[in-house]
Amino acid sequence: MPTYDVMVDGERAARVKSEDDVRAWIARYREEHQQNDPDATHVQVIKVRLLGGTMIPRERFF
Repeated sequence: MPTYDVMVDGERAARVKSEDDVRAWIARYREEHQQNDPDATHVQVIKVRLLGGTMIPRERFF
């Protein structure tokens, strides 16, 4: 089962276990950053697997 690294400006801010957890994390981030990053443009999501990872568009979690 994959995990997800949520990155902000290229640095890992969180590692979560499900897409629902990613959605919740991004929702909190957007709420906390309404003034400076309401679209979460500084956030990247990486789906981590045993032998690497894949970047997933953050809009998928809005």
